[in-house]
Amino acid sequence: MSRTGLIRLACVLSLSGGLVACDDEPESHLKAFQAEREDQLIGGDVAMARVGDYILENDKIRIAILGEQSSPGPGVYGGTLVDADLQRVEERYRGGRGHDQFAEIFPFANLLVPKPGGTDISVVNDGSDGKAAIVRVSAEGAFFLHALGVLEELLENEVLKELFEDVRIHLRFETDYILEPGASYVRMVTRATRIGSSEGAGECAELTSCDLECATGLAYDEVGCLICECAPEGVERLTHFTESTSIFEGALGEATKGIEPGLVAGDFTFFGAQNDLFAPGMGFDEERAVFEPLFEGRDPFTYPLALDYMAAAGGAVSYGYFSVNGPGETEPRVLVPIITSSTTAFSTSELRCGDDDPECRRATSWEFERYLAVGDGDIASIADIVHELRGTPTGRLEGAVLTQQVTPAVNARVFVIADPDPDREWTNVHELTQANRALTGMPGVMNAIDADVGLDPVEDGAFSATLPVDPETGAMTYMIVAASEDLVTLSPLQRVVIRENQSTRIHPMIQTPGRVSYQVTDTAGSLLEAKIVLVPIEEGGALASDDGRRRPYLGEGRLGNGIKHLSRTITGSGELRVEPGSYRVFASRGPEYSRAEVDVSVSPGEVVALDLVLHHEVDTTGWINGDFHLHAEPSFDSGMKLEKRVETAIVEGVDLAVATDHDVITDYAPILRMLQLESRMASGIGVELSSLEMGHFIAFPTQYDELIIPHHGAPDWMCMDGPQLMDSLQDIYAEENEGVRIMAHPRDGFIGYISQLEVDPYTLERKNLGRPKLSLAHDPMLSMEGSNPLFSESTCEFEAMEVFNSKRFDQIRTPTEHEVVHYNLCLGALQKATTVEEVAAVYATDDEALEGCSLIASYEGLSALATCAADELLVDCKMRHRRTGARIMASHILTRTPEEQCSITSRWGVERSVSGVCPEVDGEDPPEPELSPDHVGVADDWFRWLEAGLNITVTGASDSHGSLREPGMPRALVRSDADTVEAIDAKDAARAIRDHQVLATYGPVVDMTVAGRGPGELVTVAGEEFELDLRVQTASWFGVDRIEIYVSGDLAHVETIDHGPKPIVDFEGTLTLPAPNRDGTVAVIVMGLNEENLMGPTYLNIPYGEVQLPRIATMAFKSFGALGAFVPDSPWVPDLYPVFPMAMTNAILLDADADGAWKTNSPAPAFCPRPCVPGEGECPGDQVCLEDRGVCGYQIDGQCHVEPTKP
Repeated sequence: MSRTGLIRLACVLSLSGGLVACDDEPESHLKAFQAEREDQLIGGDVAMARVGDYILENDKIRIAILGEQSSPGPGVYGGTLVDADLQRVEERYRGGRGHDQFAEIFPFANLLVPKPGGTDISVVNDGSDGKAAIVRVSAEGAFFLHALGVLEELLENEVLKELFEDVRIHLRFETDYILEPGASYVRMVTRATRIGSSEGAGECAELTSCDLECATGLAYDEVGCLICECAPEGVERLTHFTESTSIFEGALGEATKGIEPGLVAGDFTFFGAQNDLFAPGMGFDEERAVFEPLFEGRDPFTYPLALDYMAAAGGAVSYGYFSVNGPGETEPRVLVPIITSSTTAFSTSELRCGDDDPECRRATSWEFERYLAVGDGDIASIADIVHELRGTPTGRLEGAVLTQQVTPAVNARVFVIADPDPDREWTNVHELTQANRALTGMPGVMNAIDADVGLDPVEDGAFSATLPVDPETGAMTYMIVAASEDLVTLSPLQRVVIRENQSTRIHPMIQTPGRVSYQVTDTAGSLLEAKIVLVPIEEGGALASDDGRRRPYLGEGRLGNGIKHLSRTITGSGELRVEPGSYRVFASRGPEYSRAEVDVSVSPGEVVALDLVLHHEVDTTGWINGDFHLHAEPSFDSGMKLEKRVETAIVEGVDLAVATDHDVITDYAPILRMLQLESRMASGIGVELSSLEMGHFIAFPTQYDELIIPHHGAPDWMCMDGPQLMDSLQDIYAEENEGVRIMAHPRDGFIGYISQLEVDPYTLERKNLGRPKLSLAHDPMLSMEGSNPLFSESTCEFEAMEVFNSKRFDQIRTPTEHEVVHYNLCLGALQKATTVEEVAAVYATDDEALEGCSLIASYEGLSALATCAADELLVDCKMRHRRTGARIMASHILTRTPEEQCSITSRWGVERSVSGVCPEVDGEDPPEPELSPDHVGVADDWFRWLEAGLNITVTGASDSHGSLREPGMPRALVRSDADTVEAIDAKDAARAIRDHQVLATYGPVVDMTVAGRGPGELVTVAGEEFELDLRVQTASWFGVDRIEIYVSGDLAHVETIDHGPKPIVDFEGTLTLPAPNRDGTVAVIVMGLNEENLMGPTYLNIPYGEVQLPRIATMAFKSFGALGAFVPDSPWVPDLYPVFPMAMTNAILLDADADGAWKTNSPAPAFCPRPCVPGEGECPGDQVCLEDRGVCGYQIDGQCHVEPTKP
C-alpha cells in the first residue's frame, strides 16, 4: 500500500475493530522539551535516551538528544543525537515503546567535536508558536581521541609550523537541531567559532589590552593572531563538497601545493548495526566500495568516497544523511573517509581561502548545515526526502510485485539499477552490475524500494518511489528487478523510462523458489541443533567461490566461501527457501561433530527432503565449550537480536555463552528460558569495558541491574587509567573475588592495551609516554599517545588475555622481516598491474625482489594464478590473487621454525635454560631471521611473559558481532566436572580460567600432561629430559598437520602429520623433550595449514580482511607532504584468510629444582607496576617512583578532559 494511506488506514482499522488502535486523527504537534518521564522517551531495542534528555517531535518523527551526561553509546560526550523514529499513531508504540534503531551522531570540524558541560544544552524554541522546535548544544571543541592531539603538537613544531600557518583547531561549537512542522527530517546547523590564536600562527604578539566591545568578538590577522579589531559581522557559510577531496589537506593545508589551511566539517555518524548501509551507485555493498580502492593504494582520507547521500535501512524505520545546495548549484556530495557496517565519518562542508581573499582568512565564525532524515523503513522513503529538499526533477515509479501465481509478493523489494547501455539486452543482474562496475567502479544500484513498506498493515505488494530524471531531457532510463523479501529469488530484468512529473507503473513477477526440507539427527535418532550451508555447484562440478551467486549490492549480506544460502535450526528440522539450482549441502554442529554433505538439485516449486546424521566424534570428556566474548544488539556495532545470538551459539556447540556487550551488561538467561533452551546452553553475565585508548577488558560473571537503563550497571571508563579499570571491573563481580578479567585483543592498535602501552616484546619495557606526541629528539619521532596522563601508571591485574581473538590470525605470531617485506613487494607489484598480462608477469618473474610472488605461485600453481577468466574484471582477478597470496603467506607466518624461535628467545636478554635446541650465539648480534617489530604476535608476547614469571592465562573467543564471525570460532575449552548443561556455572569457569585450565582453540582438542599434571599445574622434572603425553583430536572434516612444542619458550620439537582430515585422533603418544636447567614451562601449539585440512565452507572466511587503521593512517600521512618524514612505515600483513584449525595450550609449570614452587630468574616484566619508595631507585629503566601512588611509572602531567558522569 502507498505510504500516504498508512496512517488513515490504521485509524479506520481501529474504528472497525481491527488490530491497531489510534486517535481519530493523528495529533499535529511540534514540541521540544526535556523528558521528565520514561513514557516520554522514544524507545526501541537500542534506544539510549534517558529521563533528563531532550526530545524533538512533530507529527512525522521523534528525535532524542542526550543531556550533559557522558554518552552511553559509541560517542564520548553528551549533547549528541541518539534516538530517531517515526511518530507512530498506534497505541502499542507509544509510551516509550518505539522502533528506534539509530545509534548516534555528533558534529566535527577539523577533527574536533563538541564537549558539552554545565548548562550547554537548552531548548531554544519549544515549538508552541508553530515555528520550528529547536534544541541547542553549545560547547568548546575537543579531540575525539587524545591521540589526535598530535595535530596540535604538529603545529607547534619549530620545523613544521611554518608549513601550517593559521590552522583552526581551537573552536567553539553551537549546534541547533531544528525540527520544522511536518518535516520528516531534522536540520542540523552548526556554527564553529574561533577561540584563542590559531595554531601555526607563528610568534603572535601578546594582546595585553583592547578596549573594543565587539558583538562579533575580536578579529584575527592573516596568519591567525588575535588583534584589537572587531571581527567581521555575520557567519561565513561553508561550501558543500561536490567531489572527492583530501580531508587532511582541506583542514591543515599543504604549503607545497599552495593549499591554505581551512575547515573540513561534518559528522561522526553511527547508524547502528541493525541497519544496512546504502548509497546510490554503491548499493548495499559498502565493503567492496571501501576495500577495492584501499587495495589499489588509495587511502580513504586522501581519496574519500564521494556519495550523493548515505542511508541505512533495517525494518520499520530508515535513516538518511545528506546536504542541500541552492537552486542551480552543483549537487552536493557526502565525503566518506571511514565506512563500516555501523560506523561512518561524513564530511559535507569545507572552507578554503585563496591568497587573494584576506577577508576569508580573517573570519572568526563559520556555519555548516546538513540533514538527518527519518524514513518509513526503506531507502526509497529517504530518497524521496532528498529529492524534494534538493528540488531534483523526478518522475514516479509505482506498481505491485507479484508471484508467478499472480498473488501479491508480500514485503518484496524493488531495486533500481543504472542502465549503462540502453541499447543492450541484459541477461541477468550479475551481467548488468558487472558492466556498471567496469564503467564506474560501482554496481550501479541507485535505489531500493520496499513493497508494503515498514509496518504497512495491508500487505498487497504495492510500492512507490520518486526517481531522478535528466534535467535537460526530462527523462531517464533505468533497469528494474524485484526480489522476494528474503532476496532468494528475483524477477526478470525490466527496462523503464521515467519521465518528469509522470508516473510509470509496472508489475514485476518474482520467480518461484525451490525448497530444501531438512532433518538433522544424532546417531541415536534424536533431533540435533545444526547449521546448514548451501554452496552452488558450477558447470563442470566445481563449487562456487568468493561471493558465488550471492548479491551483496542488493543487501544480501556477504558470506564468501561461495555460499548462497545459510540456515540454522535449534529444533533439528526446518525448511529453507532456495534459488533453483544445484548445490552441495553441508550440515554441522560445531567442531566436535562430523559434517554431513550431500548434493541436491532444486527446481522452482520443488521441495527436496533431506535426512542428515551427525556423529559426535571428538572426545571432550572433562571439558566444556565456552565463548567469553560475544556481542548482540545492546552493543552499538552489533545488529543481532538476543534470540538470534543465543541460537547462533547453540548450533555451534557452545556450552557456556558469556554476554560481553560494549559498556552494557547483558543477561542471556531470560532469553534461554523464553526459548526453553536452558538444557542446551548455559550463560554468564558479563561486559566488555571498551575504552577509546586504554584497550578493552572483559569481566564475568558480573552483577546485573535491570533498573539501570541502558547499561545495567556497567562502569563508566571515562578518565580511568589501567588500575582504575581493573578495580571497576572487580567491583561489579556477582560475588566478591569470584570473577575473571580478560584483556581482549591485546595487540589490536587503539583497542589493544599492550599496543597502547607500546610494550617492547623482548625487554618488556613500555615506552615513556610522558613525551610530546611529535618530537625530533625521540625515536620514533611520532607517538600518538604521548602526553596522555592515563598512561602514567599501567596494570597487569588482568588474569587472562585473548591469544586468539575472532579470526584475526594476523595477531597471533610475529612475522619475520623477510615475510613482511616480500609480501608487500608482491602486493605492490600486483597493485601496479593494469592488464591481465601484467598480472601474469608478477608470478612468472625471476626477480629476487618478488620472491614472495614466486613463493605464492609455487604453492598455488602458476597456471591458476597467471590467468583471469574471460568474464572476470581485472579488479576481481587481482582480488582473487590477493586472497590466495594472503592465505599462503599467513600459513608461513603461523608456522614457526626452530631458527625463527631461537632468534626471538636470543633477544630476550635471559640466559637460555634449555640446551641443545638453539645454537650458541657468537658475538653480540642475535641470529637471523629478524622479526618484524611492527606486528608483534600475542603468542610471542605470552612466551616472553612466562619467562619473566608473569603467567597470564591465554584464551580464545569469537568476539562475534554478527553472522560472519560465528560464536565459538575460536572458543575456550575449560576444564569442568559438569556433566550436564544445567550443572555448568559461570563462576566455576572463571575460576578455571584463573587457574590456567583452558585450551584456546579454533577446533582441535589438545590433551597434554607431564606425569599426570596438566596446564596450570606444577610438576617436578629431574634430569636432562622429561616425557610429555599428548593427544590431539579433530573431527573428520578438518585436521592438523603440524604440532609445535615449546619448552621455556624454545621450539623443542616439531611433529608433522600428513594423513589428512579423516582420522579423529591426529596424534597420540609420548614425546621425550629436553628439560630446562631451571624452573620453566611446556606448552603446545597445533595447526592445520594444508588446503585439505581447512574449515570452510562450514566456518566462513573473512572476504575482505580487516580495516587496518594504523596502515590507513600511515598511507594518509605519508601522502601528505612534509608530514611523511615523521610517520614510520606500517606495511601490510596478511589479513584475509580461511579458518585455520589451530589450538594453543596453557603452560604446564616445570619445577626443575624440586623445591615445590615455580619461579624464574628473570626480573618481573618492566611494564607491570612495582611498589616503590620515592628516592630509593627501585624502578626499572627510566621509570620513576610516583610519590602519590607509591608505584613505578612515568610522571605525565595533564588531566583527562571529562570526569565520569554515567548515573
